[in-house]
Amino acid sequence: MKIRLPSLYFFARRKLFFNKFSLKEMVLSVVLISSPMMMSTLLVSCSRDQSSRENAQAPQTKISDTSSFISIQDVSGTPIAEAQVLIGEALNVPFENNLFLSDKNGKIPMPSTWTTTTPLSVAAKGYVTASFLHTSPNGGTFKLRKLNLQKWVEYSGRTTGYQVFDDYSVANIGLVFEAIKRIDLADFNISKIVSPEIDTFSVFGSKVSVPSNLSIPEQTLSYIIPFKIAKPGFRVQLETQSDHLMVGLHAEFPVTDLIRGARNNTGIFDMINFFSFTSLSRQAQRIDDINVNRDVDISTSQLLLKNHLNLPKFDKSLVMLTLSVLEENDSLIPLDVKNGLSGGSLDLNSLSQKHSSEKNIAVLKLKDSTINDPIVSQELMSISIHDAEMATLPEQLSLLSAPVLKLNSINLSLPTSVARNIFQAGMYFALSEIQPRVNSSVPSEIKNPLWDVYSPTWEEISNLPALPNEMLVPTAAIHLPRRWTANLMGSDRNELTGLGPDRLKTVNYITKSAADLK
Repeated sequence: MKIRLPSLYFFARRKLFFNKFSLKEMVLSVVLISSPMMMSTLLVSCSRDQSSRENAQAPQTKISDTSSFISIQDVSGTPIAEAQVLIGEALNVPFENNLFLSDKNGKIPMPSTWTTTTPLSVAAKGYVTASFLHTSPNGGTFKLRKLNLQKWVEYSGRTTGYQVFDDYSVANIGLVFEAIKRIDLADFNISKIVSPEIDTFSVFGSKVSVPSNLSIPEQTLSYIIPFKIAKPGFRVQLETQSDHLMVGLHAEFPVTDLIRGARNNTGIFDMINFFSFTSLSRQAQRIDDINVNRDVDISTSQLLLKNHLNLPKFDKSLVMLTLSVLEENDSLIPLDVKNGLSGGSLDLNSLSQKHSSEKNIAVLKLKDSTINDPIVSQELMSISIHDAEMATLPEQLSLLSAPVLKLNSINLSLPTSVARNIFQAGMYFALSEIQPRVNSSVPSEIKNPLWDVYSPTWEEISNLPALPNEMLVPTAAIHLPRRWTANLMGSDRNELTGLGPDRLKTVNYITKSAADLK
């Protein structure tokens, strides 16, 4: 959904007649609208106390010692020094000098002037700015996600560990990708498993396009006559200077499906149900080079167990993507992936022994929404994660309509009904700059997060704080389009962890939609 900002005339008239702006304030409004670099401020600005509007650079107040603290940390619990903390809806609202700076231990003593429930916003170098709505004056810990480094490296190699290929009717492939971080489940997309970048190889003299992270070892197959097939190398784009848990999956599928897909130019996602995943490997990698070439053994663990799943009923226009995963250290390692229809059933391959850390992920999405569809439609989905022992998947949260963006708020239509076993676990909004991915033959993108907003409750109207300029993440030299993604979160339990990234790691249900800013 495309969101267009009000015209300058409408904005000025609205402010003049409804908020009784002065001439000076009108000029400030014009400057604000005319600058693309101030787009985020425009979206969240509203009529505030005059003193807060006139403070372009706010003082960073030191607070006298009290008995409790505000603690600023990253997602791993490491304190963040020199983090800016704004307590309130805007500078000097609801009290004067409400912008503070954390000490070397990431702490700020509680200010005695903070007495009401209000937003609390935090910004620090190298981290995504975050706002925590409806925060009571009780202190506590507030965590930030790290920014994308926006530097990418090509991780490449070959897959190894295959047995002797003695069945000419079955093709063997390897799929290499990064494990899904539990905290990033709200940002799930099939492109996290199937690369949007394309490589080509030949079958019967015709070029076939496949995802770049697909590896096809050299083998002889038979379809009427014998023929050879090979694309042994894989390529995966990764962020540099960070730790990655890499996964290699071995899959088999019938040659007839391979030939049919090649002739019809069928995408791998539409053929995923023909794949039988048989083994995998996982290994931690520290990526700090420009180009990394490391082979991946795909035969470490055998996938010999089949979990039978019954799917819930849902609208016929939707499809449910299901994954069996192994959860290790807040990472989700896919073991199998299949598409299912309303009220149907399917089998997912899993490890040879039952593990308490095995989960099933269900992603309810539009049936026609694939990586070839318009980008924003890919954001529309409902996600749930449950123990693998659950034979029948429960109902999902319903799909959301796109959020409506106002000057200082995000409006969202809440579900009219929710299954009784789902408890409300708050809301999560993410503002990102959208960077088209280069060298890709299908529409794809890189999302650079700018601002995370957390709310402890579901609400139709979420009022956003007006952040001072120095708390907003600097934009790229060339202004990129921006997008708000809105997420409703639910849980099987009415006991929730702290608001913020920790809650994202523990909720069972997420339903999301998005709107681009124009």
